[in-house]
Amino acid sequence: MARKKSSAKKPAARRNPLFIQGDSLQFGDVEVMALSDEQKQDLFMSKWLENVSPFTTLPRIFRHDNPSLPQTMHTIKVLYRTLVIEGDWPERKYAQVINAVFEEGITLSQFSAEKYGKLHDKNELPAQVRARRKKS
Repeated sequence: MARKKSSAKKPAARRNPLFIQGDSLQFGDVEVMALSDEQKQDLFMSKWLENVSPFTTLPRIFRHDNPSLPQTMHTIKVLYRTLVIEGDWPERKYAQVINAVFEEGITLSQFSAEKYGKLHDKNELPAQVRARRKKS
């Protein structure tokens, strides 16, 4: 049986629509406001890992044998606390920004997140530009 080739070359083309529309991740009947900051970070990480599947869509960065993987996961959580919980970013924006940073092969840091956050606000993230071109 022949394997089907995916027509999408970039992971953004396979992105879950959960991060394209809506203001926050849907957690069902879990009351997000009643959770501690650590629980909110863990809940975001769980949903992000489930929906984006970075170990398959971004294998260059999320290889299991990558020695910097624990630091990358820690940085995602710390920046979530800084930008979403303590800051004013919606979860959707944060998810789109970290996806864009990883897709571009850039190291995730507060600087790179804020830089791509500004691009997000101008609708100039690579995924947003591709979506506009696709509509045209």
